[in-house]
Amino acid sequence: MAWPRLGRPVWDAFRRMGRSMTVNGPGPVTPQDILAYQALHRVEFSAWELDVIEVFDAIALEAMHKGE
Repeated sequence: MAWPRLGRPVWDAFRRMGRSMTVNGPGPVTPQDILAYQALHRVEFSAWELDVIEVFDAIALEAMHKGE
């Protein structure tokens, strides 16, 4: 199944975004991580894109912690 046209850029941005590290391993993508990405790449995420990034992050964190 192909990615929806509007979703692919958000997925690509999420994959390149920095992630905080904690003593327990990878932490969530923080607002600072998102702001840094936007400043570096001269983009501004819309509200729905931020919601999608939050969902991607929750799924990624769950998968990383299940793999421990």
